[in-house]
Amino acid sequence: MESSDYEQVFGWPSASASRFDVVLGDIFAIEWADADMVFCNSTCFTAVMMENIYQNALKCKKGSWFVTMSKRLPNAEKINPGETPREDLHWEFILAIKLQMSWGKATVNLHKKRTHPVAASQ
Repeated sequence: MESSDYEQVFGWPSASASRFDVVLGDIFAIEWADADMVFCNSTCFTAVMMENIYQNALKCKKGSWFVTMSKRLPNAEKINPGETPREDLHWEFILAIKLQMSWGKATVNLHKKRTHPVAASQ
């Protein structure tokens, strides 16, 4: 992505992006609901694992970003211009891009939280 692409997607100038902390760990074992951005290398995850991640992602704050590899968050949908999203749409699918990784090209998926934190369903 070019600098101007970041500015368009994230809504801030890339030169003024905030400092951030990286927390490396098992996404199923650590708390991350307060994160502004979550990256999950989910290429080899099962549908059940992705659903568990989605349930935990419901606790994220409005405006949070979620990046996944190869697989999108379940229940995330693209909102087209002029389209009214469903009230129960918690995560918006923003875009998918193919990027070169050390193992080859992979799809990177970007999602944005549309709602305030909600309790995960049981």
